[in-house]
Amino acid sequence: MVLGLFGAGGAGRGLYDALSKDQRVQESYERIVFVDDVVGVAQIDGVDVLTFDEAIRCYANDELKFLICLGGPAAREKVYYKIKEKGYSLATWIHPRAEIAATVSLGEGNIIYDCYLDVGVTIGNNVLIYKNAVIGHDSVVKDHSVVSVGTFIGGHCVLETKTYFGPCAAARDQVHVGQESTVGINAAVFKDVPDGSAAIGNPAKIVPKSQKGLFEK
Repeated sequence: MVLGLFGAGGAGRGLYDALSKDQRVQESYERIVFVDDVVGVAQIDGVDVLTFDEAIRCYANDELKFLICLGGPAAREKVYYKIKEKGYSLATWIHPRAEIAATVSLGEGNIIYDCYLDVGVTIGNNVLIYKNAVIGHDSVVKDHSVVSVGTFIGGHCVLETKTYFGPCAAARDQVHVGQESTVGINAAVFKDVPDGSAAIGNPAKIVPKSQKGLFEK
């Protein structure tokens, strides 16, 4: 089996470095490649780079699995359906030091670094959770979302689809973060964030993402 890391930018290269140190991955996959349609080079960090068309031409759908290494929720969703439409599967990778309670529910295609997922947490499909994130009991993180490094999400929170939860941000218990919303760096969220909005500052203020191009992912 071959593992294709879709995205050869910083997120993909960082993941490759982590995977190369994980003996479980080395035993499960005979080869790891980058899959990227825009970098225009044959190798990065000594790893072969294929376009998506090259990858599916070289490997049948029972020979290749993907991990999506993109940091923007909208881009993650687009690639997820592109892969699924061609009949290919997604792998899931969980860092060996991740602390995940026995009652956690995980979807497919997730990348989970060394973080803490408390009891009753539900993680959807194609979610990226970075190092030192803490997700409290009975919280839900829905499809294609990104939870950044050093974040804290309290109990009974909900992150709807395509949420971006920025580095070192925090949310109190029972906060609902709407679909396609962004929580900014170091934001402290004490109230719900509507769909398509951004939460900035401490305490967080809510602004429409349409007014803040910096939040578009």
